[in-house]
Amino acid sequence: MINLANKGALLALTLLALAACGEADPTPPSAQGCTTLACAFANNNTSPNNGEDNNATDNDVVNNTTNNATNNATNNATNNASNNATNNASNNATNNATNNATNNTTNNATSNATNNVTNNAINNVTNNATNNTTNNATNNATNNATNNAQPAPTYYRDVKPLLTRHCLSCHAENGIGPVRLDSWAAVEPLAAAIGYAIAERLMPPWPPDPACREYAGQRLMTDAERDTVATWVAHGAIAGDPADDTGEPPPVVLQIENPDLIARPVEPYLPNPARPDDYRCHLLDATFDHETWLTGYQIVPDASAIVHHVVLYRVDAASVPALEQLDAADPGPGYTCFGGPGVDQQQEALGAWVPGSEPQRTPPGSAFVLPAGSRIIMQVHYNLLTNPAEPDQTTFHMELADQAPQNRVKMFLTYNLGVYLPAGDPEETFLASFTNTTGATQVAFGVLPHMHSLGTHISVAVAHQDFSTSCLVDIPRWDFNWQLLYNFRADQYVNIRPGERISLRCTYDNSPSNQPVVNGEQLEPRDVRWGEGSLDEMCLAFVALMEPY
Repeated sequence: MINLANKGALLALTLLALAACGEADPTPPSAQGCTTLACAFANNNTSPNNGEDNNATDNDVVNNTTNNATNNATNNATNNASNNATNNASNNATNNATNNATNNTTNNATSNATNNVTNNAINNVTNNATNNTTNNATNNATNNATNNAQPAPTYYRDVKPLLTRHCLSCHAENGIGPVRLDSWAAVEPLAAAIGYAIAERLMPPWPPDPACREYAGQRLMTDAERDTVATWVAHGAIAGDPADDTGEPPPVVLQIENPDLIARPVEPYLPNPARPDDYRCHLLDATFDHETWLTGYQIVPDASAIVHHVVLYRVDAASVPALEQLDAADPGPGYTCFGGPGVDQQQEALGAWVPGSEPQRTPPGSAFVLPAGSRIIMQVHYNLLTNPAEPDQTTFHMELADQAPQNRVKMFLTYNLGVYLPAGDPEETFLASFTNTTGATQVAFGVLPHMHSLGTHISVAVAHQDFSTSCLVDIPRWDFNWQLLYNFRADQYVNIRPGERISLRCTYDNSPSNQPVVNGEQLEPRDVRWGEGSLDEMCLAFVALMEPY
């Protein structure tokens, strides 16, 4: 994932990376194999029989010569051998060739040819022909299909609808994205960078590995869509005919039209311009004098150009005084926070928001239970790299149930407090495991993983009693700036029976190249432990469970 603090650098690095890319060297001749029958025979180590029978000629010369035989034999042998050899060779060759050719060729050729030629020729020719023909056919078919059947993609006909569908929730006027992608004038100079970011799956941001599972409302660009963008860039990023523009509008984010309750910070907050990334916690004004059942919610950003993401927490009544002290001690509305709401007492994540997020609703018959006296903390990440600071009063819209639910939604916390990363350590992994000891089957329907900036890979899974495993989430390229509650599809909820375990795995990189940048300078590695601070680390995940109320 791309940290927005580095987006400008990414575009430049992308262009450099594209310029540096080259084609791989062709396969060396020694690795290419045989392509001719001669090579096939040579590889089979076959050779003709060179044995000759000379005894008959020697016996005839000894029995028939006289005292002059030596001279005559020498002369005659020379002449006769020459004539006889010619005649005999001709006759014998004709006869023998006919007979031998018939017999030997038939036999040997049949055997050898069958064995050698068939094996070698078929193997080599077939393999080469198959490989070459397949490769050539594939390449030709691909090229011909590209050139003839399907003309090269163009921006207006093929690419603009994809950018509209997947990118404009951030990369448009008043969007949080550092560049706009809502016109040809904006897209043309960025075509190579767009192609690289999409091919590398850096954009559009959807951190979970799709091989783990599918999620409700997942925002994935398909492989076919990625190929379309790659082909478009490879063919010169052609604009095409504006008349081909389908006019597809950006996706409309669903709204909770009639919320039962709206909670907000007590007053607008003006982010600190000295902090390109300002993390602020707000104690929202909603109070609950009796137990309340939350069945749906939506986070509505106020200053959408600078609100990068939001995380919500519920804290118990016992934690409220400590939060009020943090708020009072920090000038302005709210207080600075990073990893969490800043208190060690009981807390529960309710969910998160990033641009394009839709309303969140609990499964039918279930609800979050907000105990009497509890409060809601809203952590907002303000990003000021591309847009100036402006007052913000993001709100939290709630749907509430009139009666107690059948199932209670519980955000079960899995964690490892023993995180310790030695300075310079390029890879360190920590595990955690929690067993269902409730005596009842719990149903998992979502997960919200969490680490800080040194995290690189996080995954959560369930180990079942039959030794099978259910992957809940796997994020191989962790990015702190893209945190979500990933809800499962309704037909893919995961039952966690008594005795079964939820396992958590967190991997980190504390090497010099992976250090955060503060005030424009990359920090030196230092020992890092668990903590709430921006330079501390965490290893945790909230698993959304349903259990009987």
